[in-house]
Parts: sequence; structure tokens; C-alpha cells
Amino acid sequence: MIKSAEQREVLAGMTHYGKIVKSAPVAIAVFLDLEESYNRDKDLMAVGACIQNMLLVAHARGLGACWLGEILNRKEKASDLLRPGPHLELMALISVGIPKKKKLAGKRKNLDALTVKGRGCR
Repeated sequence: MIKSAEQREVLAGMTHYGKIVKSAPVAIAVFLDLEESYNRDKDLMAVGACIQNMLLVAHARGLGACWLGEILNRKEKASDLLRPGPHLELMALISVGIPKKKKLAGKRKNLDALTVKGRGCR
């Protein structure tokens, strides 16, 4: 958990979404433990599921949370700042705070546009 405003400020400069990192009082760095990993594909899916669960818990508690995967474009610099150890690989950054009251309209695709229907599938 990153509570230091100074560290969040530096991390904010490493991502296109820096405003989100700066405005939240807490950021959570999510790492994959390479020493415990035995199947990278499965473990990456597990990390994604873990992050989604963290977002759902934050929402259920009335918090705002944002999954920031774009930080991975500067993974090495972020790891140099956070110093997690050589066996931990940065997977994402999550910003957590009090949400603004204003709700923005979503631009998500309809589920039908994202599902594959083929033989045997209905």
C-alpha cells in the first residue's frame, strides 16, 4: 500500500493517468511473486481476478477504485521506486479514494458485441 504522497507523485508521472494517482489518498501496487508462480498464464488470470475482487470490495464499501495497468509501460522505473524485491513483478497499480459524486456515462460495448457464437453455442 502506497500512502506516501511523494511516492504517489512520482508514480503519477509514470502514467498517462497520473491525475487519478495524485488525487487518491492511497495506491496499491499489485505484484506477481515469481518464486511462487508455476504457470504464468494461470497466474496472470489469478492476478486479474484478485484485482477485480479488490475493486468490487472497494465499491461495496463506498470507495472509488481504479485499476491502472498502463503503469506497466514504465514497469522498471516504478519497480525502482517501490523496491519490491527481484522476485516480485509489478502487474498493476490501483488508486483508492472517495469517489466524486458525478457519474460519467460509460462507453462500454454491448455484451452481444463481445461474445462469440458458433456451432453448439447459443
